Amino acid sequence: MMARKNNNRGFLFALPVFSIIFFLLFSEVTLAGTVQCEYIPRDSSQHILYFADTDAGHQPWSKEMDEAACLAICSSEVSFGLKYQCVDHGFGSVISQDPPGCDATHTTCGPTDSPTLTVKCKFTPKKSDGSTRDGSWERLTPSESDCQKLCDDAIAVCAPSASFCGGIAGGICCDREKSTCEKKSAFAEPAAPYTFVSTTPNLEIPLPTLGAFADITIQGDAPNRYLLIPWLGQYIAAIYKYAIGIVGILSGIMIVIGGLLWLTAGGDAGKVSTAKSFIESSLVGLVIALTSYLLLYAINPKLTEFDSLRVNYIERVEDPIASSAASLAEDLPQDALTSGNHSAFITPEQYKLATGKDMPSKSDIIAMMDRIAQTKDIDKCLLDAIVAKESGYKPNRIGHDEDVARTQVGARRKFIDSGKKYSGATFTPNTDLYTQSFPNDDVFDPQSPPNFGLDVRFTHGIGLGQMTIIDEDHNGEIDRCPDGNIGREVGGTCLNVLELFDAEKTLEASADLIKKKLARFGSVERLFYRYAGGGCSARVSQCKKMKAYAECKGDSNLASKEREDCMSWLRENSDNCDNKDFR
Repeated sequence: MMARKNNNRGFLFALPVFSIIFFLLFSEVTLAGTVQCEYIPRDSSQHILYFADTDAGHQPWSKEMDEAACLAICSSEVSFGLKYQCVDHGFGSVISQDPPGCDATHTTCGPTDSPTLTVKCKFTPKKSDGSTRDGSWERLTPSESDCQKLCDDAIAVCAPSASFCGGIAGGICCDREKSTCEKKSAFAEPAAPYTFVSTTPNLEIPLPTLGAFADITIQGDAPNRYLLIPWLGQYIAAIYKYAIGIVGILSGIMIVIGGLLWLTAGGDAGKVSTAKSFIESSLVGLVIALTSYLLLYAINPKLTEFDSLRVNYIERVEDPIASSAASLAEDLPQDALTSGNHSAFITPEQYKLATGKDMPSKSDIIAMMDRIAQTKDIDKCLLDAIVAKESGYKPNRIGHDEDVARTQVGARRKFIDSGKKYSGATFTPNTDLYTQSFPNDDVFDPQSPPNFGLDVRFTHGIGLGQMTIIDEDHNGEIDRCPDGNIGREVGGTCLNVLELFDAEKTLEASADLIKKKLARFGSVERLFYRYAGGGCSARVSQCKKMKAYAECKGDSNLASKEREDCMSWLRENSDNCDNKDFR
């Protein structure tokens, strides 16, 4: 009988334990987020660089992405890393240096808590009637003043005449007064609270103690936005109330049974004891059930809180892992992704095949220039300015003039007007293609003399000094050296294409050419102008070289003056630039 008594008590004591188990189902979920990744290329003077043309992929950017993807894109250890592109690896950095390329010491790339690029700058060229022209751009800048400076430079080369459309220095056909410069925050304001429609669950077996489920609510602002789901707490609370009712009913039944046993005991002490144990156990179980809240609170106050389930709300964003390859393709210049012939460079392997030498580093090239300038008795800064602005100290640079999408480039016009590519493929000539991306398909091949895979109908610039290989229309035939290969004669010596890639040989030839032109034209300004041939493009090239020359001389005032003079000239002469000569 005592065993039976203990079993009844154990059953009743177990009831509140089940309630504790239900409360332990409460949990909270948290999910990981992304990082803000920022890339800002800078030069050795710590100025932010806004690249264009072949290096446009290196413009500053800021975007949210997975941290691992950010670190991979920014890496300084692998060839596709953005900071890697700014390091001299013995054959020069991948980014061209016209304007001067970035300096890895000052370039920043990686996750950031406080983004620097906070202003979205948008320039929109417009006609005099207010309609929009092609050529608009958007860039991220650190401040509104930086944005305004970029816009001022763009507006300075606006020109209403058709002859200047798509021309030098990014010149476009537009009205300076009508063109606009917009500045706004690069980061959107916090989004308004979401309108969230909750679909509440329906129970197959309803609980008498459970009313209608409450709706899900949203708490906080992005990215710290949470869904508050009350259903589990409501369900547990209803089970608790239902269990209390069941315990009360069972206790009442047990008390009634105990009373009946007592009434029918007939004075039997054993039956009376059994009846008492039924009533006692029922009362103890009922008290425990009714006081379970206090018991649970004493164990852990959290066990008595029916809080809503709190889950991070995941904003819809582009999958950072799946898009990392696409991000690399967008953010890196084309020549960093391929060894293609239409980039501005041949590969280090092709350079070695062409010259039989490893590609020299920038420091090696500067040392060569010092020595050659002294040997040739010329101003070293003349040679430095030409090499810096023609090739960016890159001995592997090759210029396909027919691929330069500018109206003022004769080789470009001739190529488009011809309607025929190097491979023989034909296309319909269209003047709109003058300023669009539409390259020829010739491929430099150091093992294919005498033309080495180049389309000799058009001029090509080769090596550090970008010595021009004259096209076949010049004097009726292409320039060739005595060995039959295409090349360039300077100072009585003919260098074929392979020799023009050789850093030392092309520097010596450039020094001879500088000496010859300086004696002929009498001034540094005219030397730089005539080095690039003539016309508008040559005038811009002259501006760049004069500024580089002044910087080499350590004359910051002259460098600043040269820049202002060039910008002033562009503003004054862009309308009929093609008709001017500055010899």
